[in-house]
Order: sequence, then structure tokens, then C-alpha cells
Amino acid sequence: MDKEVWEKLKSTIGHLKELDLPTTGWELSDVIDLKDDDWDCDYEDCELCGHEIRYVHVMTNEKFGVDDLRVGCVCAANMEALGKEIEYSVILDKHRQKEQLLRDRAYFMNLKFKHSGPMKLYLEYKGYTAFVVNDSFGRNNKGYYIKRKDHIVCGLKWIDEFGNKLFTELAIKKAIYSALLQLLRV
Repeated sequence: MDKEVWEKLKSTIGHLKELDLPTTGWELSDVIDLKDDDWDCDYEDCELCGHEIRYVHVMTNEKFGVDDLRVGCVCAANMEALGKEIEYSVILDKHRQKEQLLRDRAYFMNLKFKHSGPMKLYLEYKGYTAFVVNDSFGRNNKGYYIKRKDHIVCGLKWIDEFGNKLFTELAIKKAIYSALLQLLRV
């Protein structure tokens, strides 16, 4: 392990000991984008080092029965690396990839629908085109299908958010994004 990495880990060990927390056994349980639902929200402070963070890495330590700790990317990678024989850069990359997925989702949710004909909307994302259609039988349903080039890769799926007929743009985008993640195998 190089000297720079060791210095970061020593600092993390010091912060954990100051808080009377274990120095090993930490695992990532979730990553949260604070701006996911509210672009005007404030950032949080990392509970370990105090830096302001947007992407909250929720760390758990079931081995020692410690409540979750909400930290930033680097602190999370440091905590997970302690007591493990895994290369530090591999752990840090894993945490950064989780943040990238959240950035991709935020980007997708901010895409604007384009019009294709009088009753059809569409979005383009990473080589796929998702079309939103209205039910022509008067049931007030909305659905989507996804194409890649000229081939349908996800057939028509009706959107029924929580059993009611509330079709917000956000609900439709969430349904499409979920299907796209499966197609992209993320």
C-alpha cells in the first residue's frame, strides 16, 4: 500500500476512534443523491470528516451492531478498505461508480420529452428511444415501448402508478428509466 493511501486510512482510523466506533467491518448499504427529488436541498456534512457532501454513502457495521454512518465517497472507501485485503483503488472505484449511476439517473430525469405526432412523446437515451403513448380505448392509460434503431427491444408496457391513474411526468420517466437499466444491464 502506498504512503498516500496509508495516510488517508490513518486519518479515517483516527476519526473513527474519536467517535468511539470500530475501525473494521464497515460495508456500503446504500448511496443517496440528496438532489434526487429536490434540487434546492442543502448538502449534508460527512459524519466522519465533516466535509459537505451531495452523495451520501450509508455505511453499516453489523459485526459490531453500530447504527448507520452517513459519509462521503472517500470516507466510505476508506472505511470499507480497513481490515480488507482488497486493493484500495478497486474499493474507491466501486463507490465512484455508484455515484455515477445517480448522476446518470438525475440526467435522465431532467430530459425533456419531444413530440412525435399529436399523441406520442419520446425520449432518447444512450442509443435507445422510449415512446410514450396514450391508450386508444378511452381507459386513460399511458404506456411506453422502447426501440433501438428500428427494432423494438421492449414491447408496450402500461404504466399504472400504485393502482391509480395518476400519470405524472416523473412517474412515467421512472418507469422508463427502470426498463432502460435492465436493457443496459446496469
